[in-house]
Amino acid sequence: LKRMEVPRKAGIPFIYSGGIDPLVRGADPEFSGKNAVMISQVTDGYWIFYEGPTYTKPDHADYWKWFTWANKAIAKGDFDVQHEPRQTPTQWAKLDVFKKAGGTSRMIAPRSAGRITKYPTVKLRGDNLLLISCKKGRPVAVKLVNHRLSRYRSVLAWELRGPIAGKTGNDEIASGTIPHASQGTVEFTPKTDGVYLLGASSGRCCWSVASSNVPLGLFAGDWMWLMGSAKRLYFHVPDGLEKFHIDIQGRDMETVRANVFDPSGKQVATAQTSPVKRQATVLVRSGKRDSKDASSVWSVEITRADKGTLEDNAIRLDPKLPPTLSFVEEQVFEVKK
Repeated sequence: LKRMEVPRKAGIPFIYSGGIDPLVRGADPEFSGKNAVMISQVTDGYWIFYEGPTYTKPDHADYWKWFTWANKAIAKGDFDVQHEPRQTPTQWAKLDVFKKAGGTSRMIAPRSAGRITKYPTVKLRGDNLLLISCKKGRPVAVKLVNHRLSRYRSVLAWELRGPIAGKTGNDEIASGTIPHASQGTVEFTPKTDGVYLLGASSGRCCWSVASSNVPLGLFAGDWMWLMGSAKRLYFHVPDGLEKFHIDIQGRDMETVRANVFDPSGKQVATAQTSPVKRQATVLVRSGKRDSKDASSVWSVEITRADKGTLEDNAIRLDPKLPPTLSFVEEQVFEVKK
C-alpha cells in the first residue's frame, strides 16, 4: 500500500495489481483463490504467474475453479469470503521431494552410534530429502533449523517415511512444522532397522540440520539446492569406478564453484559456473584402486566462483555414485553391491 502512494502523490495514472504464483509452497488452489480476493480488496486486481499446474494435470481444473470463485466474489464486491473456513484439508508436509528418491532403496547405512553429532551449518534451500540410519527401538532425534531469509516468513514442513525395504516412498510415519526463524526436533522410535526418509521444505526460506543422534545423509541423486557455501560434504566412491562427475548449477549472477578432494584431502578437480554459464560439471578421475580402498571417502567443497555472488546453488551426483552427501566422514552411506 505504501508503494501505491508514490504514483498517487505524483499524480501519475496507474494500475496496481498483485501477483499470485501457484508454484510457491503453500499456494494451493483454495489459498490462491482467497489470496486473489484479498489482493483485489486493497489493489486494482491480481495477475497469475502461472507456473506449476498444466492443462493435463487435475490441479489445473482445481486452480481455475477457485479463481472463478474469486472473480465472482470480486465482481460483487464480496471481499469477506476470503475469511471463510478452509474447505481443502491443509497438508503442509505432503512433499513432492519423495518422488525423486530413486536409488535410495539400495543404500547401506553406517552403524548407528547413538551419540549426538553436531553438524556444520549448511543451509538447504526449498525442498530436500534426508536419509537417516535407524535401529529398532533406539530413539532418534534430528534437530532442524528454519533460518531467516530476507523478508520471507515460511514455515519449515517435514515428513518422515520409511524404512526403505526394496522400495521408496513408504507410508508416512510422522509429520510436522517448525515456525519461521525457529528450531525443532524430529523425534521417533523406529519399529524396525533400516534407512528412513525425512523430507523437508522451507518454501522460499532456507533450513539446516543442526544435529542428529543417528547417521544422516543428504540426497543428491537429483538437484540438491543450497544457500551459500559448504566447507566439506563427504561421499563414497565405489571400488572399480575409475572416473565420475558432479554437476553444479547457479542462477544468473548467483554463481558457484565446486572443488573435489580425494581421500587424502588433496584437491583433484574443480569447476565453476558464471553469469553466462548456469551449469558446470566437475570431471574426476579416481583411477584404479584395489579392494582395500573400496570404502574410500571423497569430499566436495561448495564455494565462491570467480565472478558473481554465492547464494542459490545446486549440486547433483553422478548416477554411478551413491546418491548421498554427508556432513561428516564417519556417516557416509554406501550402495549394496
